[in-house]
Amino acid sequence: MRHGGGTWMSPQIFVWRRTSAIKDRYELRAGDECLGRLTLGGLLLPTARVEAGGFELDLAVGGMANRQVSIAEAQSERVMAAFERRWSGRKGVLRFADGGQLEWRRTGWWRAGYEFTDRFSNPVVRFHLDGTVEGYGVGGEWTRSIDSRRDLLLVLALGWLLLLVNDEARPPRAPARAERSWTPVASPAMAE
Repeated sequence: MRHGGGTWMSPQIFVWRRTSAIKDRYELRAGDECLGRLTLGGLLLPTARVEAGGFELDLAVGGMANRQVSIAEAQSERVMAAFERRWSGRKGVLRFADGGQLEWRRTGWWRAGYEFTDRFSNPVVRFHLDGTVEGYGVGGEWTRSIDSRRDLLLVLALGWLLLLVNDEARPPRAPARAERSWTPVASPAMAE
């Protein structure tokens, strides 16, 4: 995982990929590099743990009709942000504890996706249902719209969680592992 430097904030394409066919685990990738991991859990209400570069976040879905998501630091349990989806399910608001907010909205009709926008409706991060996330910035000029790596991780993880919880995500299948060839060893006891 990436721990530092300016390349985290550089404009690029991120991709969420499922890493297990059995468990709900996903990796956030930029090219061949793994930037973070998201693991879904919870029996009645969905939860998620996100790990990346020394950060660990817990996302907990709750409220009537699973419309709210609370995002907290895993170790301190300090709430960093809260998301509330509107009744239509296609819009919502992410509010950061230290100020600021982003709008969540559906984009497109034939090729649906979602995006977080700033208060001026400029796209910041755009999510495609296949797990692809387009870099962030204002319009075609990719600038730093999100101040920290932690907040960027929060936004990328929340967007993907919302698509998964609402059953709209269509990620490619997890890579199949090669089957081990197993041939029984003939033992003297079986020869009789």
